[in-house]
Amino acid sequence: MLKPHQDFRWRFRPSFFGNTLFYCSVEWGAAGEVHWFDVYDQVRDEDRCTICRWLIKETGPCFTDEEGESGDSTCQSWNEIGR
Repeated sequence: MLKPHQDFRWRFRPSFFGNTLFYCSVEWGAAGEVHWFDVYDQVRDEDRCTICRWLIKETGPCFTDEEGESGDSTCQSWNEIGR
């Protein structure tokens, strides 16, 4: 469980077969609203980042550059249930 402004890091090696996928769920608020997204999708991210950073906003996750800056154009929607 992370508090605001905390982070979590890990290392891994992408699969030779190109199918590495990690997802993250987030929950906040009194109602326990839960959302999730693909934090690493090898097809999407293998050529995009060696250090993949995400800024979590209520509207969705935002991919950031290595300095942690993000623009709205890098934000995406939460994954749909059942995806």
